[in-house]
Amino acid sequence: MITTLNLLALLALVSVCYQDMRYRGVYWIFFPVLSALFFFLKLKQVGWVNTLQDAGYAITFLVVQLLLVWLYFSVKHRKLFNIVDSYLGLGDILFLLTLAFYLSPLNYVVFYLLSLILVLVYVLVTKRIKGMDHIHIPLAGLQAAFLAMLLFWDLVQPQLQLCQDSWIYKTYLFNGI
Repeated sequence: MITTLNLLALLALVSVCYQDMRYRGVYWIFFPVLSALFFFLKLKQVGWVNTLQDAGYAITFLVVQLLLVWLYFSVKHRKLFNIVDSYLGLGDILFLLTLAFYLSPLNYVVFYLLSLILVLVYVLVTKRIKGMDHIHIPLAGLQAAFLAMLLFWDLVQPQLQLCQDSWIYKTYLFNGI
């Protein structure tokens, strides 16, 4: 069932994509707005406990990822290294944090990995077409576009449950891969 919250979330995701692709930045207000929209969408589906617990797991995963990336670059450069604005934009990190309020833990990891693969393909194709060595990677914008497509698909085909991991268990773990 399409609700006002769903439409607002889709509109916000499309706006994030447009801004990041066009202007190489996103207005900060979209991140708390998206977080709130995602929180209430998930709350309607799974309740308070699961919403907060899943957000905690996803945020922990993100923090561990960022710490590992920071540690890698600090060791590589042999000094404490700031990855924000050198390799990741603050908007990219805030967008990944925003996703924690909607996606279930396993869906978060799957989305994270698949979106990074899709962004890598985008970068390789763009570099090949434009013939440039260095290009801006609109990570948050491309991930927002990917999530918007998934949310739209979830509205059209409700068996995809981004707020719960049960669809993954039923589809792949118990029916065989």
